[in-house]
Amino acid sequence: MTHPQNDPQSTDDELRDATRAVVGIGAAWARYGLTMGRAAVETSARSLEATARLLGALADAVDRRRGAPPANAAPHEPESVIDVPAT
Repeated sequence: MTHPQNDPQSTDDELRDATRAVVGIGAAWARYGLTMGRAAVETSARSLEATARLLGALADAVDRRRGAPPANAAPHEPESVIDVPAT
C-alpha cells in the first residue's frame, strides 16, 4: 500500500476502510460467540430437563417400593428414619 505523502484523503479513506473491516470482523466474532453460547445453554437445558425427569422417576420408584403414593399425589411430610425417644 503506497500512497503519496501529500494526499491526506487517500490516507483517510484507507483508515476508514481498515476501521470498517476491523469492526466487521469484531461483529462477526461476537455473533459467533453468541450463537455458540445459545447452543450451549440450550444443550444444558435439555440435559437438566432429562435429569429432572430421571429424578422424578427415581422418587416415584422409591415411593412405590415403600408402598407410598406417587410423588404427583398430594404432598406429604417425609417420615423420620431416626427414632427419637420421648422425654
